[in-house]
Amino acid sequence: MSVPAVHTVALKPLESATPTQIAAAIAALRTLGSLPGVKSFFVGETFTTARAHGFLYREAPNLAFYVLTNRFYHCSEIVSVFDSKESLAAYDVDPYHLAVIKEHVIPTFEPRIDVIDFEIRHPYVSEEGLDPNRSGVWHTVAWTAHSTTTPEEIIATRDALVALAAIPGCRRILFGESYSKQSPFTHQLVVELDKKETLPLYSNHPSHVSVVNQYLKPHFDLSGTFAMDFEFDSAILLRP
Repeated sequence: MSVPAVHTVALKPLESATPTQIAAAIAALRTLGSLPGVKSFFVGETFTTARAHGFLYREAPNLAFYVLTNRFYHCSEIVSVFDSKESLAAYDVDPYHLAVIKEHVIPTFEPRIDVIDFEIRHPYVSEEGLDPNRSGVWHTVAWTAHSTTTPEEIIATRDALVALAAIPGCRRILFGESYSKQSPFTHQLVVELDKKETLPLYSNHPSHVSVVNQYLKPHFDLSGTFAMDFEFDSAILLRP
């Protein structure tokens, strides 16, 4: 049985990109959701909240914090789920995907694109169990594990994070080890919530706070956490 894979991409528009150009690029990116192997595909513009600012953030702000955060402000993000790692690899070289990159991504977005890919090796709510016409929010976070963190501690952290799906308003949680060569992070968490207002409730929930203190802080470097959030209005995005 194949193992599903998650593909996340962060794109920051060029300063010279016009609103019309950005809208056309987003529309073109949405059409990638109908390529072979894609189980679900979401595109949206990041928003700022009290918890996650739609860009890189640090617990102790400094000069590096401001340099990093400004790069991701008002950017677009993609979260997509593929039926396997192999399907994602085929998607990367699909002629239609490459054409969208050439015609819309390169002229519209900054050259540096942040990509994180990981396999889902835990039980989760699949796309088939959700309303395809739903709206909601994706909350994405990435960290780097300490060099001393053991595989057993990673699994314990994963299980604790996945259990947070019981928090009201949380639809599903996906977690895995990044295998993307473009990413400086070792692991990523993506959380689907029912609405924007649920994000601070999720972040401040006692269970979430406990997991951060008991698992994340001891086993991961949180000083360079990557966090982005965006709203979506449909889970089915068709290629014309």
